[in-house]
Amino acid sequence: MAFRFQGIDVTVGTGFLLLVALLVVQASSADQPLLWGLTYAAIAFVSILVHEFGHALLAKFWGLRVYGIEVGFLGGVTRHDVTTPRRQLGISLAGPAAGLSLSLAFLLLAIVMPEGWAQVASAVGWQLNLFWSLFNLLPILPMDGGRALASALQLTVGPAMAVAVAGAVGAVLGALGAVGMYLIGAYIGAAFLMFVAYQNARAFSSVWNESRT
Repeated sequence: MAFRFQGIDVTVGTGFLLLVALLVVQASSADQPLLWGLTYAAIAFVSILVHEFGHALLAKFWGLRVYGIEVGFLGGVTRHDVTTPRRQLGISLAGPAAGLSLSLAFLLLAIVMPEGWAQVASAVGWQLNLFWSLFNLLPILPMDGGRALASALQLTVGPAMAVAVAGAVGAVLGALGAVGMYLIGAYIGAAFLMFVAYQNARAFSSVWNESRT
């Protein structure tokens, strides 16, 4: 599925449809499982779009070409022209900033809404966006925090060294996070963070090996 909004192409992959199916299954214990499953999916979809448009609109504001937004199982990806480290730093942080703004909007709705479906949905919305925005700010590649760290480092060191340092930080934090997730029984989260830690370690190792040749 694909559509265009604010001059930006948005593609919804099969991974997101799988996420919708999982959310419907997860809501099977609710009184109206289909309603709540689709509600969770709609909140997730809007949240991903707001986050990614935070990246995309700032990139467009700075005159960069935005090639599109892809929505998948683990969130979204915004593709745009390569830019300066300073601007990339701002673009990386714009997504979480948009998510935190949406979290605040959902929180205000949850406060003013009467008890019922809309209040619960708003509560889910503000909690989801708060968690996802803060999680994305962790300095672990390829999340926004990791990209922001790499961009900030490029202001003082070269691109290769910036990736190496960001990769080392991401590998350590990802591994620690994976252990913490495992200890509390969040095995899927542990597996995800371990995979991310491995990818960060590979990024560090690649730059390290090239510097020694």
